[in-house]
Amino acid sequence: MKEQTPPRILHVSTSRSWRSSEHQISYLLDSLKGKEWPSMVISRSGSALRRYCKRHHLESQSYKRRGLWNILLARAIFQLCRKRPFDLIHAHDSRAHAAVILARLMGVRLSVVVSRLSIATETAGWLSRRLYNHPANTAIVCVSEAVKDSIAPFIRKKDLLRVIPSGIDPEAFQAEVPYGRLRREYFIPDDHALVGNVAALVPHKDYFTFLKAARILLKQNPKLFFLAIGEGPQRSELEKAIEKMELKDHIRITGSRNDIAEVMPQLDVLMSSSITEGAATTVLNGFAAGIPVAATAAGSVPEMVEHERSGMLSPVGDAQQLADNVMQILGDANLRSTLIAGGKKKLELYHRGITARKMMDLYLELTEKAPKEDEKV
Repeated sequence: MKEQTPPRILHVSTSRSWRSSEHQISYLLDSLKGKEWPSMVISRSGSALRRYCKRHHLESQSYKRRGLWNILLARAIFQLCRKRPFDLIHAHDSRAHAAVILARLMGVRLSVVVSRLSIATETAGWLSRRLYNHPANTAIVCVSEAVKDSIAPFIRKKDLLRVIPSGIDPEAFQAEVPYGRLRREYFIPDDHALVGNVAALVPHKDYFTFLKAARILLKQNPKLFFLAIGEGPQRSELEKAIEKMELKDHIRITGSRNDIAEVMPQLDVLMSSSITEGAATTVLNGFAAGIPVAATAAGSVPEMVEHERSGMLSPVGDAQQLADNVMQILGDANLRSTLIAGGKKKLELYHRGITARKMMDLYLELTEKAPKEDEKV
């Protein structure tokens, strides 16, 4: 049987920063390049993804975000599709999706794959609903069953919904880093257990529950230190809360770091306090780092964390139970070993190579059903 020709994919991203979704795009692009699949990226000028493409010699084009930037991006997509033959367009975020659909109005006739990363709310707007039900969409790729379940009520054609989870690069966490690096950096005593969370300082990560759990834990054991590894718009508010709760001697907000894979294994426990999670890559990173995880049962987290097997779960917003779970982990060496082993086992399902292969298989499936070349721009 003749092997199918690899499809030509145009990837579109509008993000400026480098977060979980950009990691996923980079993993996918690396896999496509390794298999010699033709692909190209349109990303924002000066964005982290644009710089990544340049460093790794990946074919890319940028657009400038100014004025009616969505129209400028749509026009760039239209012009590129007139010059180059593509089989599919993959919109990697909601703004990219909107620009791709706008490019359709200009004349682009390619099928569209769109990634859905976050949990949909019951108040999803009419424009979002129209975009996700546009006839050009051939697949809506959700990063978890939780994301799929949240968006399903708004989707007329349920068969468009696919689940391909976010991937993780476990090998990145294997680097040899001298123990105590974080402790020296933040003046943490050697006899203090180190509890941390790696997440942006934004409302849905619910760092206030993190702080409440920290206060409960410190009343039981003052030899604890907490790190909030991340940056975001809630920083000032959280710093005021830390001061008011008299936690400033036991908690540091580190800001963003580009060495997560090196420092995360130095935590004794990962304590995740989110209200909602689409992909929960911080939990997966905890598994890869070989540290026990205590997390709230937010969104996709229960798909990864089996209570007392691969981690410890508590209800969303329940600081007391979250604190109790952390205390149980710290006080039980056998439990710690069980959770770490369970996390490593669960991680096998989320290896970057496996998730990239699933996406490539989807591309092949969709291009088999795609319209003929003379129906496209």
